[in-house]
Amino acid sequence: MAVMVGAADTQARETWEEAGLRVADLIGVAHGGHVLLERPSSDGGGAGYMVERIDWFRARLPDGMLPCNQDGEVQRFELLPPSTLRAWLVQGLFTLEASLVIAGFLGL
Repeated sequence: MAVMVGAADTQARETWEEAGLRVADLIGVAHGGHVLLERPSSDGGGAGYMVERIDWFRARLPDGMLPCNQDGEVQRFELLPPSTLRAWLVQGLFTLEASLVIAGFLGL
């Protein structure tokens, strides 16, 4: 039996898994946009094809609250000034998915 999961459930689960944060504790949560990735995959002996839609959100953390990855998918968190964030983006220091979300956040 298939179980349908709503967008709010997915947002809450991913926010917890990736950052150890509860959506209800965040300030000013707003949808920022989405990224659509389509590319060949090594699955199926190279015959696979991946389609992924990433919806990203903006929010502020309350004072004293820090993100902490729960599932091992995030290497680390850093608070960066916009100039450093742009420089790292140009240098290719982020995954493709993170780069596209960051570019959207920066309005690039």
